Amino acid sequence: MRERRPEDFQVLCHAKYAGDVRMSLTAEILLDYPMPSFVGLPLKLNVTGITFDGVAVVAYIRKRVHFCFLSAEDADALLGSEQSQGSQNPSDDGRPRSGGDQKEKDLKRQGGLLQEIRVDSEIGRKEDGKQVLKNVGKVERFVLAQVRRIFEEELVYPSFWTFLV
Repeated sequence: MRERRPEDFQVLCHAKYAGDVRMSLTAEILLDYPMPSFVGLPLKLNVTGITFDGVAVVAYIRKRVHFCFLSAEDADALLGSEQSQGSQNPSDDGRPRSGGDQKEKDLKRQGGLLQEIRVDSEIGRKEDGKQVLKNVGKVERFVLAQVRRIFEEELVYPSFWTFLV
């Protein structure tokens, strides 16, 4: 194990974002029946309204910056649960806060760090009077599941990103 240097440090920060970021992705779905690339269907995904809430860890160690997020369970274990912090802070009228919105907090934890993402989909082209399928539920659910999975696998501890500085 390497010994600590005086210039090495670690920062924990609570990152919370609720906004209307817009991102548009285009791709093509290729059907391989009866032969390879028989039919191509254009796919357009519009991603909007991302809501995020998590604890980030940034560590500077030997001219490298390491970055990751903590899972909700790890963040609660490290920093204490939101409920215990909320019961210690008085509300605006001087009384302690109740745990009445605990159900909402549990729902947020189940969704992970990415609490909400909206995806609108279009399959097909609008040109030449052709019809377009909009808001295809299964496609949208699949894309959301993949985005959440990739985010959790790539950015949540024990995974981390390292930047050389």
